[in-house]
Amino acid sequence: MAVTSLRESLKKIGEPKPGKIIPNLLSGFYSSPHSLKAAMMAMNSPQMDKWVQSHEDSIKDTHWTEECQGITSDGISWFLVSNNKNVKSLYKFSLNFESYSSTIPGGTTWSPPEDVDISKLMPMDLHLGAPDYYQGKIYVPLEPSAVVWILDTNLTTLDIQPLGGRIGSAPQGQKNAMVCN
Repeated sequence: MAVTSLRESLKKIGEPKPGKIIPNLLSGFYSSPHSLKAAMMAMNSPQMDKWVQSHEDSIKDTHWTEECQGITSDGISWFLVSNNKNVKSLYKFSLNFESYSSTIPGGTTWSPPEDVDISKLMPMDLHLGAPDYYQGKIYVPLEPSAVVWILDTNLTTLDIQPLGGRIGSAPQGQKNAMVCN
C-alpha cells in the first residue's frame, strides 16, 4: 500500500509556502472535506486533458432556456433554473433532456409560517439563482429575499429558509447573495 503524504499533496496546490508551516485544514465551512484523505484527494489534478465529450447538443429558443441561471445534477436527473420573464421556474430533466417537469418558487402546496409575509419572501422582482444538489435536496437561492428554496428531487418544496441577515437584504452585509452572481 502506497503512503500518501499531506506535505506532498499540498505541494500540488502551492502549499505550504516556502519557509511556512503546513496550514490547518479548514473547518466550519459548508464545503470542508470530511477527512484528511478526502482533502488530499481533492488536491490531485482533475486531468481534464483526459476528459471525453460524449456528445454535443444545442437547445435554444425554448421557455426554459430563456435566462437560464445554472444547472446541477443528482446523477439521475438534471435540475435547471430559468428566470424567463413569463414564468420563473426550476426544471427537472431526464439525463438525455427528452422529458421534464417544473415548479414555480414555493411550489403549489408549500405555505409559509403564519408570521412570514410571503410578498417579502417572493417579491415580484424575484431572481432565482443557480441551483445546487446536496444529499437528496435541491437548493435554489432567491434574491432579493436572501432566502434559499429547498426542494426534494421530485420538485416538492420542503422549505424556504433565510440565508442570514434580514429579508430584503443580502446575507452578512453583502451586496448580493454570492450564490446568485
